[in-house]
Amino acid sequence: MTRSTVSAGGAGSSVASGVMNSYNKPYLETNQLLDLLESRGISLSDRAEGASDLRRLGYYRLSAYWYPFRQRLPGHTEGKDIPGDNVIGGYALKDFVDLCDFDAVLRNIILAAIEPFETSTRALVADQVGRRGAFTYIDKAYWGTAADIAAKGNSGLTQYEFFCQKQSDQLLGSKETFATHFRKRYAGPLPIWAAVELWDFGMLSRFYEIMAPDDRHAIATRYGLTAASTFQGWLVSLNDLRNFCAHHSRLNRRHFPNLPRIPGNIPAFRDIRRVQDRDPHRLYSLLCVLAYVLLQLNRPNHWQAVVVQHFTIPPASSCFHLKDYGIPQNWLHSPLWSTGK
Repeated sequence: MTRSTVSAGGAGSSVASGVMNSYNKPYLETNQLLDLLESRGISLSDRAEGASDLRRLGYYRLSAYWYPFRQRLPGHTEGKDIPGDNVIGGYALKDFVDLCDFDAVLRNIILAAIEPFETSTRALVADQVGRRGAFTYIDKAYWGTAADIAAKGNSGLTQYEFFCQKQSDQLLGSKETFATHFRKRYAGPLPIWAAVELWDFGMLSRFYEIMAPDDRHAIATRYGLTAASTFQGWLVSLNDLRNFCAHHSRLNRRHFPNLPRIPGNIPAFRDIRRVQDRDPHRLYSLLCVLAYVLLQLNRPNHWQAVVVQHFTIPPASSCFHLKDYGIPQNWLHSPLWSTGK
């Protein structure tokens, strides 16, 4: 198949001029959408299969996969001008469906790694802070100066007030057996070893950020890190990744805003630092962090093997490229992945 630089929509577009238009595109039936795709350069090898794919995945979800291949005219500014409607390169709808399905399996693979990491980190936080007392986690003195920092958003609450309110709401609203039992038998908040079981990943990450420095360091050390700030960044990055996966978002060519810091003193990460310098915001560095933390938890290498298999037996799609996930050509030489071959 021929390849061209993808693009159109240049300086005269409404986005470029700053003029906002009202949305006025009509609803189209499935067959009309198939006609539209063909008119825009996307071929259909089997119209019935194409209709089934649109009903299964949705036109709009799939459109994110062909967006990079839409025509871009000379003078186009990426992120500012809107590309043209036509897709160039001779692609079929099946190419983009295969990419979408590949991502769906990949999301489940990633979630399978995040679960033991999140569970382990909850347990470590509960153990570390619980040593100080069952309710130290909601003692304002433990929070120090972080207690009075304004919470994100427009709640008008401090971080401490917002956390305590959310913790109370979680206890009152939870239908977990242990929470129901606690409400019937005790007054007041949950001890931390029970409270962490109601926290989502984001709440866990925010609490780690305010923990006492020696507590933060103790947990970071468990994952082989010398800097608690590095582990804090990993929590933020992996929480973002977890949310993208849980909400069935595209991973192919995705820009991940919160880049995990890759420590230079860990031999397994040496090659990843060079990759991150070239294409920092793709998925690969996050996959490497997950592979590393699973090794620190003494988990079997099964997960790494599944990742390796998924990417070394790629979809038949002609628009699939490892670089769209930030994966370098020699990635299997890394000690993080050579164990998974």
